[in-house]
Amino acid sequence: GLVAKYGGHIQAATACELYRVRESDYLASVSIVPSLKEWPSRYQMLEARTQQLITSRGNAARGIISGLMPHPNDEEIQNWGDRRQKAIRNARSTSGPDLLSTFSSGFSVGPSPSQMRRSTMDWSNFSLTRNSWMD
Repeated sequence: GLVAKYGGHIQAATACELYRVRESDYLASVSIVPSLKEWPSRYQMLEARTQQLITSRGNAARGIISGLMPHPNDEEIQNWGDRRQKAIRNARSTSGPDLLSTFSSGFSVGPSPSQMRRSTMDWSNFSLTRNSWMD
């Protein structure tokens, strides 16, 4: 069945009784007893909902299992990470003085006041007019 397709097992959460009925017996009894006419649609709805739940849980379990499987390049990735961490530790221990402070001494951030120019534009004749294309 569907549960076996995903390699799963069914376990009752509480004590219960379980009956196995052949589908042909079920359909025969539903067609004979008038009060059972509504059962097939209700049964089909529950069956579809249960199949959807089992399928989604089975796919989720397969995804978790495949995500936890070892990757063919795991060893190389681990070795690369180890080499990178070692290089970072070596760089920190042998870097000497702070390079930023060494290279930035004597330099200022931005232009000095003598390098800044003032605008020479004459704003006294400047005016805003409404253009005809704005109407």
